[in-house]
Amino acid sequence: MKAEKDAARMASEAKSSFLAKMSHELRTPMNAIIGYSELLIEEAEGAGYQIFKEDLKKIYAAGKHLLEVINSVLDVSKIEAGKMDVYEESFDIRSLLDEVKQTMKPLVEKNGNQLVLETEANVDYMASDKTKLRQCLLNLTSNASKFTKNGLVTIKVSEENRLGREWILFAVQDTGIGMSPEQLTRLFKAFEQADSSVGSKYGGTGLGLHITKNFCQMLGGDITVDSEVGKGTVFTMVLPKNLSEVNKSSIQDAGEVVLPVTGRATVLVIDDDPIVHDLVKRSLSKREVSVADAFDGEQGIKLAKEIAPQAIILDLMMKGGIDGWQVLAGLKSDEGLSAIPIVMITMLDDKKTCFAFGASEYLIKPVDRRR
Repeated sequence: MKAEKDAARMASEAKSSFLAKMSHELRTPMNAIIGYSELLIEEAEGAGYQIFKEDLKKIYAAGKHLLEVINSVLDVSKIEAGKMDVYEESFDIRSLLDEVKQTMKPLVEKNGNQLVLETEANVDYMASDKTKLRQCLLNLTSNASKFTKNGLVTIKVSEENRLGREWILFAVQDTGIGMSPEQLTRLFKAFEQADSSVGSKYGGTGLGLHITKNFCQMLGGDITVDSEVGKGTVFTMVLPKNLSEVNKSSIQDAGEVVLPVTGRATVLVIDDDPIVHDLVKRSLSKREVSVADAFDGEQGIKLAKEIAPQAIILDLMMKGGIDGWQVLAGLKSDEGLSAIPIVMITMLDDKKTCFAFGASEYLIKPVDRRR
C-alpha cells in the first residue's frame, strides 16, 4: 500500500512539475505577442488604420485569452503541489471592486449585461491576499457575464461578525441560465463544467471555479453557491477580514514605484531578452523616461554604479553569469545603490522572497503595461 501511495505521489509531483515548466515556456512567446500587439494597436490608431486596428485587437484578445488558460493551468499545478503561497496586505475593498468593474466592463457589455456594485456602508478595508481575491472576483464575474444575456450581474459586499471574528462576504449574483442540483455537484472539480453541453456552447476550461474555491480556502474562508434553472445563480465567498487571524503567512506591502512624468528620469533594464528591453523602452517613451540597457547581471551592476538610475527593472532568470537573485543582493548590499527602487519582472511566482531581498515591486511576465 505504501509503495502505491509513493508512486501516486511521485506521479502527481511529476505532472505538476511538467505543467509548471510548460506554462513557463509558453509565457515567453506570449510576452512578445501581447506586448507587440498592444503597441501596434496604438500605432494603428494614431495613423488612422482602423481596419488594421480591429485585426490587431483580435490578436491581442486571443493572446490574453491564451495567457489566462496558461495561468490557470499553472495555478492548478501549484495548488496540487502545495506550492501556492499566500501574501497579506491591507487594501481598500471599494477600490478593488472598482478595478474589477473596470476590467470586466467589455465582457459584461458583450452580452448586453449591466454590472452593479452594492457595498454596505461599514465595509472599508481588509487584510488579505489582494491578488488572489481579485482573481476570484474576476473568475466569478466572468462566469456570471458568460451565462447571462441582457441581464444583471451584481457584486454585493457586506461585513459580519461571526463567533467573535469579522468576516467579509462577497456575493456575485446573476440573472442568467442557472443550474440544476445535479449540475451543482460537479461545479468545483478541475477540468469539469456543469455538463458537456455547457462546455460546447459557452467554452471555458473548467478551471476557474476550482481555482476560486481553493483560493478561498487558502484565504481562511470558503465559497457557497445557490442556483435555480432559469432564474440565475449566486456565488458567495466568506473570507476573514484579517488574514493574520487564521495564521496565514504575511508580508509587508512594499508599495509602488512612481516615476516622474516630466524630466528625463533614467530606468535601467537588466534582462537577457531583447524583446523586454524594446517593450519597456517603447512603453516608457511617452513618459519622457530614458532607458539604459544591460543584458546580463555583471553589466547591470556596473552600469548601475555608472549612471545611478532612478529605478531598475530586473529579471530573475538570465542565461549565463550571475542570476537576478545575485544582482538584487549585490545592488541592495551596495551603499551607493541600495536606495534605488528595483522592480522585479519575471516569470517566477516568488513575491515573498523578492520583497525579503529588498525589491520595491514585483510583476509577472507578460506585464500589464498600465501597472
